Amino acid sequence: MSATDPETTRAVYDAEAAAFDAQQSRPLFEARWLARFAAGLPAAGHVLDLGCGAGEHIARWFMAEGFRLTGVDVAPAMLDITLRCWPEVDWYEADMRSLDLGQRFDGIVVWDSLYHLTSDDQRRTLSRIADHLRSGGTLLATVAPGQARLKVRWQTGPSITPACRRPDTHSCWRTTACGSPAFLRKTPSATTTAC
Repeated sequence: MSATDPETTRAVYDAEAAAFDAQQSRPLFEARWLARFAAGLPAAGHVLDLGCGAGEHIARWFMAEGFRLTGVDVAPAMLDITLRCWPEVDWYEADMRSLDLGQRFDGIVVWDSLYHLTSDDQRRTLSRIADHLRSGGTLLATVAPGQARLKVRWQTGPSITPACRRPDTHSCWRTTACGSPAFLRKTPSATTTAC
């Protein structure tokens, strides 16, 4: 299996769920991006955390700020952790490439997840994500550097190589720097991007 194979990605995150969760005491460097994103959402709006993992820190931040949260992840072991911590939240096991929750959200966060997909899968997945945004809703997503290999301190097993390995494969994001979060706002006539 290749490192970009969805089953390999799922297996790595399942095997490493406890180690991943144990290292989550780091500072929330994402806070400024989350606050900027949240400023454009209605108070107590409904947020989808797509690729939520074990719920730290993104899901926790939104709940603490009074937002209604729904989480989706492909790794059952990650979701087991979220269910133990926050049983009142709707958590779903699903592959974002075939996402179909039958509901729309004020905002969707896809932090450190899309880079596991090929650029073709990213484009198709963005359409699925857009179908889950309310009109006026906002997407906050991150993309990885083009030549990156992902192996972080919590991981003891094999590296996961981002599927989109070249910077030019990120053209669908229209960002100037890979690795930067991008905001997309859904409007009735078009989707706009702000970095």
